[in-house]
Amino acid sequence: MIVSGTDIEYRKSAQQDDLTAPFRSTHEKMGRVIKADLKSSDVHGMIGATRIKLEYETEFSKGQASEEFTFMVRDHQLWLLKYETRSLDVQPDK
Repeated sequence: MIVSGTDIEYRKSAQQDDLTAPFRSTHEKMGRVIKADLKSSDVHGMIGATRIKLEYETEFSKGQASEEFTFMVRDHQLWLLKYETRSLDVQPDK
């Protein structure tokens, strides 16, 4: 699960419910995922860690959004650092 793989500092700074809030909010607003296409990726090596940024254009049942995931790989572990979404359009409920 993405939330259990979030960065320890991020988890310390948020309540468990707060960790799932962005995903829950996106699902409630946009509906279920129909299709997700990877639009860009960026891998940046640093001393002791690697940052991976993935941007998807995702088609949901109620519209389209751009989703950005930023991960950190440290000590062979993958951690979610940030999740952002930007609505490209929203269709009214049918």
